[in-house]
Amino acid sequence: MGKDVKAREILERSARQMESELSDQPELKAQLLATIAEGQRALGLVEAATASAQQAVHLVAGTGSSAERFARLALARSHIRDRNIPAARAELKLIREMSRTPVERMELLLEEQGLTIRLGDFDKAQLRYEAALASDLFDAAVSEELRIRIKLAQVPVLQMVKKQDEALDLARDAYVDAQHSRRSDLLVQAGFRLISALRSVGEFDQAIDKGRETVELARSTYGKGHSVYADALTVYANALSQSGRAEETIPIRHEVIEITTALFGADSLNLLSLRNNLANSLARSGRMGEAVTIFRALAAEAQVRLPDESPSYQHYSQSLAEALLAEGELDEAIEVIDRAIADAIKVSDSSVMDSYINSLNAMKDQAENAISQQKD
Repeated sequence: MGKDVKAREILERSARQMESELSDQPELKAQLLATIAEGQRALGLVEAATASAQQAVHLVAGTGSSAERFARLALARSHIRDRNIPAARAELKLIREMSRTPVERMELLLEEQGLTIRLGDFDKAQLRYEAALASDLFDAAVSEELRIRIKLAQVPVLQMVKKQDEALDLARDAYVDAQHSRRSDLLVQAGFRLISALRSVGEFDQAIDKGRETVELARSTYGKGHSVYADALTVYANALSQSGRAEETIPIRHEVIEITTALFGADSLNLLSLRNNLANSLARSGRMGEAVTIFRALAAEAQVRLPDESPSYQHYSQSLAEALLAEGELDEAIEVIDRAIADAIKVSDSSVMDSYINSLNAMKDQAENAISQQKD
């Protein structure tokens, strides 16, 4: 935690100094506040980052300046990270109106991809990326870092639209670019995508080896108390679990939850997916009762805390229904499925929700057939 503590102290000191020295320079103050927000978000201080970005936007709102655009980008990133979907959309709409140069449009593309991926609408993300490829954006004078980040954002999109080989090729390409950049932060992120892409094509041994390597790189770069180190542990555990070594991942899942709770608090939405990972590991290890307890709590919490556009409630409900079916709790499984379908129908024009509705209906048929067989 040493690096994080020092970084936080520097950010706080910079903010205090700025209050006294830049009171008559709103644009410069806004840019520095937005930069501080980026640093706070990198440290996992999402609420502080949002507050800094909001303050930056307030200083320059309506000016149409580069400072306003920079501040709104910082605010949009915080909203996306915090799953505040309506606020993120509103900021991106304003940023779109201010994005004219190829570099600005590429920056916008990256953030729009981030939001679309957060919502699970991968078909739309793929179309947006293909449109960018067909334009002159990728031929523009765009920074190496931005090119790498856009490639990394596209890897999970290709995976979700069933283009696994293309995803692996792009992940490898981005990883090589990150190596050439000599930036360990980019190399860690590229490692995450490469590990996932290797898993998707069944290269589990390579994924596990790269997972160990990336965990060590994240530890040496950020320290064990950092959110990126926790992310590295999660990616490594995912590779282990998919290769049939789920029991080994249980202590890793607990460690990730402990780190994340210490960073974000016990009420953080980030914990939902981490608890889901733990439940999956428990289920694959034969500890189905413990898994059902976690899945049940997750589904209930997601329905209340997440926006309708988020597919997480459907995902957790599907996991719960699968576990209940395995336990023979058929009636409860059908109730869970019906609630998830009714919730998904609220969202129109969403391919991801349509996909969940189809898979949930298939599970319901399975449960009803099992009940019929019991009666026979």
